[in-house]
Order: sequence, then C-alpha cells, then structure tokens
Amino acid sequence: MAVSFSWSLLVAVLSATFCYNTLADYVFTSNQLGVIFRVAAGIIAAIFFIISVMALDFNSKWPVSVYHSYLSMLNQYLKATRHVIVGQIMYNKLEKSTKEVVKTQEKLLLAEIKKRENTEYGQRFNFSQIKCREDFVQHHLLTEYSHYEAYIERVAKGEINVMHSERPVIFGLTSGTSTGKSKMIPIVRSHLKDLFSKGLLPVSHVIKTHFLQSFGLQKSMRLQYKVGWKFTEANIPTGYTTALYNKYEKQDVNMSTPVVANGITSEPEALYIHLLFGLIDRNLEKIEANFASMLYFAFVSLENNWGDLVEDIRLGRVNPDLQIEETIKEQLNKLLSPNPARAAHLEAEFQKGFVGIAKRIWHHCTHIVCCTSGAFTIYAKTLEEKYAKGIRIFSPLYGATEALIGINLWPNEETAHYLLLPNATFFEFIPIDEQEDEQPNTLFLEQVDVGETYELVVTNCSGLYRYRFGDIVKIVKFWNQCPVVEFVARKGQLLNVRGEKINENTFYTALVHCAHMWHHFKVVDYTCCESILVDKLQANTTSSVPYYLVFVELKGGDTGDTHITTEQKHMLDDTLRKMSYVYETYRSSESIKPMSVSFVKSGTFIELQQYIVETTRTSANQVRIPRVLNKEDHLQFMLDRCQ
Repeated sequence: MAVSFSWSLLVAVLSATFCYNTLADYVFTSNQLGVIFRVAAGIIAAIFFIISVMALDFNSKWPVSVYHSYLSMLNQYLKATRHVIVGQIMYNKLEKSTKEVVKTQEKLLLAEIKKRENTEYGQRFNFSQIKCREDFVQHHLLTEYSHYEAYIERVAKGEINVMHSERPVIFGLTSGTSTGKSKMIPIVRSHLKDLFSKGLLPVSHVIKTHFLQSFGLQKSMRLQYKVGWKFTEANIPTGYTTALYNKYEKQDVNMSTPVVANGITSEPEALYIHLLFGLIDRNLEKIEANFASMLYFAFVSLENNWGDLVEDIRLGRVNPDLQIEETIKEQLNKLLSPNPARAAHLEAEFQKGFVGIAKRIWHHCTHIVCCTSGAFTIYAKTLEEKYAKGIRIFSPLYGATEALIGINLWPNEETAHYLLLPNATFFEFIPIDEQEDEQPNTLFLEQVDVGETYELVVTNCSGLYRYRFGDIVKIVKFWNQCPVVEFVARKGQLLNVRGEKINENTFYTALVHCAHMWHHFKVVDYTCCESILVDKLQANTTSSVPYYLVFVELKGGDTGDTHITTEQKHMLDDTLRKMSYVYETYRSSESIKPMSVSFVKSGTFIELQQYIVETTRTSANQVRIPRVLNKEDHLQFMLDRCQ
C-alpha cells in the first residue's frame, strides 16, 4: 500500500502545481485575455485544487485493508467522503428538529395523515377532520396488531388504497420474542428512506466524530446471514427488517467478506467464511453485527475452531470439509492465497488465550457496532470483559420493525442511551402505572419527566397509528427539547405475575450479584418463565400460587465446584426482594412463592438459539434469547438440559 500513497502524494503535488500555474498565467495575468477564457481557466484551477486536497486527504487514510486494489480504494474513499458530508447535513437537521419538537412532531403527523386521508382506512377514521395532534388523539384509539390484521391480509393479497396509497416494498416480520408469534408489518418506501437519511446518516456523523480513524480505507467484518425471503400472494417480499440495512451498503467495497459468500445458506458455514476473511485482514477497522449475541457466539466459534481457520489461512484455501456449494467454494478459493506469516501471527496470539483477542489480532480496530440494550446487555458485558476487551462497543440505533425510534449520540457512555427522533416517528407515552389499561391517557414528547418509565406508542409512515408495540423506556435526560431514553424491557418480557413489573435490568443485576457470591461465577445467559407455563406443560391443576422458574448457565468460579446449595439458590429470591419493594410486598403476603432456580449445561443457550431458528420463522440475523419464555416447547427444551 505504500506505493499507492506515494502516488497520491505525487497527484497532490502535481495538481497543486498545475492549479498555481493556471491561476498565475491565465487568471491573474495582465495581458488582454478574454473574460470567458479567464473564467474557464479559473474553473480548471479550482478543479485541480480540489483534486490536490482530495489526494492529500486520501494519503492520510492509513492503514489500508489488505484486500484493496487502487480502484476499490478510490471507490471506498469517494463513498466514505460522501457519507461523511451528507451525514453532517442530516445530523444538523436532526439537531434543529430537537430544538422545536412540538412543531416538528405535529408537522410530521399531519403530513402522514394527509397522505392517507383518501385511503379506505383514512376515510373510516375521518383523517380529513384531523387538524392537530390533539384531534388525532381524540379521533383515533390506541391500537395493537389485531386492529390491523384484516387490513394487512388484504394488502398482502395486492389490494391498493386500503392502508396506503402505495404498494408496500416489503412486509417486515417482527422477532416474536415477547408474544411468541411474528407479526407482519407493511413497510413503504419512505420508511426505508427514513432508515437511511434520518437514522444511518446521522449515526455516521456520530461515528466519525468519536472514532476519528473511521471512514478511511479499512474494511469491516460484518456478521450477516442469508435471508430466506418469502412472498405474499401479490408477490411482495416478506422477511426480517434487519436485512434491510444491507440495502444501503455495497458489501464488496466496505466489507471484508466477499459478495459471493452471500449465497451460503448455512449459518455455521457463513460464519466460518466471515471469520476466515476477517482474520486475513490485519487492518480491519470495525466489527459489526445486528446484536451483541451474534458477536459473542462468533467469538465462541473462533475460540473453538481457530486451528482450522489458521490452517486455511496458511494454505490459502477454504476448508474442503465445509458444506458450501461447490461453485461458491471455487470462487472463494480464487480470492485466497497462502499467507503463512499472518497464520503464524494469529496462531501465536490464539495460544496466549482469548482475553482481549480482538485488539491483539486487529490492532487498528477502532470499535464494534451492535445492539447492546435489553436482552443483549449480558452478551455485551461478556464481550467487554473477554473477547473485545479494550475496544469500544457502540450500540448506534434503537429501532424496531414497526418504527425507527432513536440514535445514540454518546458512544463512550457505558449504558446505551438513545435520542428519540422527532423528525422520523410520532411518539406518545403511557405512564407505566397505567400500562394495563386498554385506553390509557398518553403524553406527548415534551410532556414526559426525567426519571420516569413509560410504554412507547408510535405512529409511523407505514400505516400504524397510535400503535402499542410493547417497548418500555426510561427517560434519562433531555437533549435540547427532546427526550433521551434508555431501553428497559419489552412488554411481556417483564416478570409480572402479580403486577410487580420487574424489568430485565433489575433481574439481571440481582442475578449477577448472586453469581458472584456463588464462588465468583459469571453468568453466561439466563431465561425465566412463569409457573403457569410449567403447569400447562405438565397438566398441573393444583398450583394456586404463582412463582418464577429461572434457568441459568454459569462459567468460571474460583473453587472448581459447580454445585450450588438450596440455600444459595434462595439468595436470588432474597436479593430481588431487597431490590424491588413491590416484589417484596407480594412475597411477604405469600401472593408469590419463592422462585425456583435451575442450572443448565454448558452451551445450552447456543443450542436454544439454534433451536429457535430451526423451529420458527425467525432469521439468524434476528434471533434473540427470550428473557421470559412463553412457549411450551422452549420450556421443555430448557428442562431437558437442567443439571
């Protein structure tokens, strides 16, 4: 790559010289050259000045991915430069919108209402009579998915002007984590545009501001897997919206994994190829995945299979035992060549252990991008403590299939906080104490209080109005006039048999504390279920007092003894009673029985993740471990793996 930078310096010098000579000889000359000639010469000089500046900037982009050619370097440079410039513009627009949130929110809402006032849905709910946000709240009830199901079925069959004046681009499937069943959400083109312009572009500005070396000429290792799109009767694709991110990224330019690998249908084989090509590139800039859990399992796979990967790098091949289509394998092999030096370096680092391994094998890696909130907090902490120690993990976006919610402007904060996007989604808030009401009163964006917890309600650009999609958030501060939130839990993922509403963060904190007291164990993962699910599975009709069953996978420990006494198990119930006044009240009155704690075999949660992918429509890109089990087969799966 040193040669390419010599060339860029030469181009900078020659362009600057030509620019100077043109200005001196033709623009500012004292002879009688015509005005048009001088203007033309000035334009040419300006062009060469820009080329000179770009060449100098290009020269500063060090280090460079080992995969780059001259053409691909230039392609990535131009794309990154455009991204940075437009990202700054969109960030400025976002900042302006947060300084006038009432005006921004009402303008957004009325524009969406106006677009659809002549649809069947708009006429039924009198959209033409809605002139302000108060009218909207008065005319339209709060909704859940069942309200739209019949409409969505008709749209899926190809009917036009039912919910939208335009045909949806896709139907996005929700993960079904909280309900056990995926929902099909229509997504129109403007939704995708907002994802890019109001979400990804402002995030690019945040990344460039906090990670100065980003948007250079390095590549990213992004863990993603082939999405099996299905189609409705009207031939509209149906799948998981996490795959839409790739719509806006040219993988062959920015990604270490070759495009041909997109055709690999098996997740283990696809992961192996991601790791193989990522390991070869010593100058990797960042590592990306949808969720922290995906990265965690990737590093576990690396720890278990590094010998095979090192051998493939040494020989310059794809492992012949991988179950990959031969044509794809042939194309991948053509891109590889023997690299014994890199293989030797990797082997030496792997033999030292895997604490801080990412930083040791990718010295120039600036950050890791993945979702770390909610159910993924446990994986993020494990990554920070072990595999990714020394590298900042950044959770940039807060979104759902139903709407784009917020972006994280504070990458260096330990807990991910998200600025709500007043220019992308219309928000309302239900106070947590009124959550169980069918039609509770709601608050607008500027009316919420710092420190309070609310259920989020959204109106989006794809035809969902005052929609309760189940997310619960805490207001942590305001940025200008706009709330900044911390994700707390999914509705249905709270421990709540008697109205105690114990959220993920509280339970996880109690569990980690107890694991430490149990011979300094660390929590690999956990899930819970309410006793009613156990009763249904076992046809038990005698249980009248509910309780929680907790499944935990542990590792480490300073005694080597994995046996936990009954008394020690009770510590979790006791700790939770101390942390939650409401839970303590119900336990004291014996309205809830003591929780039952079961320990599962090592690797159980990896197997559960694979089981969910195999038995549901959930994509490997979308799967997450449910914190509260609500399916009998998932409960049976965990019971079968108890120690």
